[in-house]
Amino acid sequence: MTSKNRNEIINIRVESELKEKVSKIAFKNGTNLSELIRRFLEEYIKAHCKDKEN
Repeated sequence: MTSKNRNEIINIRVESELKEKVSKIAFKNGTNLSELIRRFLEEYIKAHCKDKEN
């Protein structure tokens, strides 16, 4: 197994774990999952745009 393949597998695991955690949090709080994801993406994009500007 190459390191690229290993990294892809790790990324897939992390993604699925994050999706599961986000779903549980959204369900607990009664938040619409798509709204939660939208807010997360807005914050994520803001943070990364600031990094690229500096």
